[in-house]
Amino acid sequence: MKITITYKTKDGKRLRRVLKEADKLSEISLTRRAIFVFCSFKVYEGFSDGNVDNEGYFTIINEPKAPAWGRDFPFDELVGWAYAEGRKEANNG
Repeated sequence: MKITITYKTKDGKRLRRVLKEADKLSEISLTRRAIFVFCSFKVYEGFSDGNVDNEGYFTIINEPKAPAWGRDFPFDELVGWAYAEGRKEANNG
């Protein structure tokens, strides 16, 4: 099922993204900022290595390099994820 979301960034831009399925989290690139949408409709932005631990949690960090802080989230509640910037935007920015 294809899910498209529109969200507002911190700097006021409205962006539209098609979510990748939660089970594709292992394919995420740690070097690209992503958005993560949960079943509670909360949206978080950050970086992840896509690893889910034995207890079913994955980590979203604020920066891909140290020093970084992270927060664990339950994988079961992840609806989907998308890169915050498209490939063209990432290469031009």
